[in-house]
Amino acid sequence: GDSIELSLIQKNGQDNDIDIYANGNNNSISIVQDGSYNIADVTQTGPEPTTTTINQTGDNFNTTVTQYCNTQGGCSVTVTQY
Repeated sequence: GDSIELSLIQKNGQDNDIDIYANGNNNSISIVQDGSYNIADVTQTGPEPTTTTINQTGDNFNTTVTQYCNTQGGCSVTVTQY
């Protein structure tokens, strides 16, 4: 797709994992992992723009976000884990 914006920050830990599949236009993904043994798995598809924000602060969090956006104007998902 066109115009995929990524912001990935991993700090203060070890053995974190991020898996991303983004297909479409004007998608944005922001992930912060502050801790150890965190997993973020994001899949974004569909004809409309999607914004996904994941904040994992601490250890041993596992998040999977799968979104097909067909809503005019776009979709957004925010996951915060402490």
